[in-house]
Amino acid sequence: QALRLAGILENDAEERVGALQDWVKYVNEAASQRELERLRDSVGRGRPFGANAWVKDMVDQMGLEHTIRREGRPAKKGRRKDHA
Repeated sequence: QALRLAGILENDAEERVGALQDWVKYVNEAASQRELERLRDSVGRGRPFGANAWVKDMVDQMGLEHTIRREGRPAKKGRRKDHA
């Protein structure tokens, strides 16, 4: 019943249940170190997590540009690092 309420079992029920089973298998697989680093960074910065193109779309739609910029104050233009 919960699946019907979520809209998963409306049309093409077998296909959707198959996709759900694949999803359950996917989310239960161990993540790579790189995926874990990206996920932690995403959570820490409040950034959407996913493929780069999707993240960019979500950032643009939701006004989250600050979550993809480098942290800290921008470097001054015209100054070289070796001068203090």
